[in-house]
Amino acid sequence: MPAAGADEALERVCQEYFELGEVLLFAFENPQIQEWTDREKETESDKALTRLIERAHAEGVVDPGLPATWVSETMWALLYSAWQYARNHGAAKHASLDLCLRTFKKATAATGP
Repeated sequence: MPAAGADEALERVCQEYFELGEVLLFAFENPQIQEWTDREKETESDKALTRLIERAHAEGVVDPGLPATWVSETMWALLYSAWQYARNHGAAKHASLDLCLRTFKKATAATGP
């Protein structure tokens, strides 16, 4: 099987992170949990996501004018929005995830040569 393109890999990452929504929302909503040290330290997962976004830049999938950190933060903001949309508006999880992925693709898409 051929290796997935960066666009497919980014979509899979978003899908996997989306599934962690309840756990992550619990952590975000309970400040006492967030008091661990080195919270702002870049993890191996952060580095892997940055490399994937850089690959997406190189493949022409993500606008190279958008820094990797911006793309990453945009992804997290949209995931949070999708979790909240499902929770607060009764939307089906698959519908929230679809909106998240569609918005992410459109917001970060390379516009051409």
